[in-house]
Amino acid sequence: GVECGCAAGIQDEVSRLHEAIGVKLDGLLLGVDRQETFLPATGVLAFLRTPEESEQVRVDTGVRQGDEVTVYYDPMIAKLVVHGSDRQQALRQLSVALSQYRVAGLTTNIDFLYNIATSEPFREAELDTGFIEKHRALIFQQEQVDEHQELALAALYLLLERNQRALAAASHHPDPSSPWHANTAWRMNEPHLHKLSLCYRERDVEVTAEQSGDRGQAVYLLEYEGQSARVSGVLSGDQLNADIDGFKLKLSVAEHDGVFSAYRRDGVFHFQQLLPDTGDMDTSGPGGNPRAPMNGIIVALLVEPGEVVAADTPLLVMEAMKMEHTIRAPAAGSVSEFYFQPKEQVEGDVELLNFEEEE
Repeated sequence: GVECGCAAGIQDEVSRLHEAIGVKLDGLLLGVDRQETFLPATGVLAFLRTPEESEQVRVDTGVRQGDEVTVYYDPMIAKLVVHGSDRQQALRQLSVALSQYRVAGLTTNIDFLYNIATSEPFREAELDTGFIEKHRALIFQQEQVDEHQELALAALYLLLERNQRALAAASHHPDPSSPWHANTAWRMNEPHLHKLSLCYRERDVEVTAEQSGDRGQAVYLLEYEGQSARVSGVLSGDQLNADIDGFKLKLSVAEHDGVFSAYRRDGVFHFQQLLPDTGDMDTSGPGGNPRAPMNGIIVALLVEPGEVVAADTPLLVMEAMKMEHTIRAPAAGSVSEFYFQPKEQVEGDVELLNFEEEE
């Protein structure tokens, strides 16, 4: 994580709020499942970019892009320290530095920390042990997003990335000028149309892109969800310089396990490209048995197989990253079998036991 401490008077307030909320405000936990539950999570740092360091900003860290965060380490794995001539300047440095973090492959509590650091009650040092509950709506607020613009950026990135792959393949061919390497969607006497299927904010979106121009001069007219956008851009490494209906935008994009994370100055959004279904994927859904919410180690089994229990009865305890999590009965019934024993390692989302509900 990142420990966010500030000079010039802010440290006392940070420490007080740390004690008040029971989680580390002064820590950006790189392995945090959900902001409101703070369950530890594990995974690979597929993409990591930290704030630019200066006399006012220091980053102490022991991880690099590509490293794995496992259950054997505390999720606090780095420290961010900012300095200002007074409390307000230190807070501004803190909010800017937090907004510059780019992390993919793991969920974090960056938004939680940013919302606290920029909230009016925190800026005014109105701190007490009920701070989180009192200001929950403010701290866990969801920013208004421009979905039209985000979809346009996602489609543009995929089009440019596809074009880069085509050019790279052509460069290794004896005839790089062959029309078979063209990626212009050329059709005789027809518009040059590309088709894209995206998964964005838990819904599928079909995008049609009509291309004019070629390669670096390409302009695309996008049609999706009854809307349109004229887009163009340049992709250099993970940096995308885009023009969306005349608006200039810059973002960096990272991919991990088929999920693209697009980092903008004011936040991040995620999308996937949906590929044609060849019928090979297993579509069977998960069963109703309790599953591990994270990678971890079984600590204790709390009931005997066959013992009848009420709904919400603790069944077992598992541990990860110095945190314990209790698995409870989903309904009245009994455990017919535990699949793991104490001290055994389990992976996230695996079934832990076979639970039979009362009829």
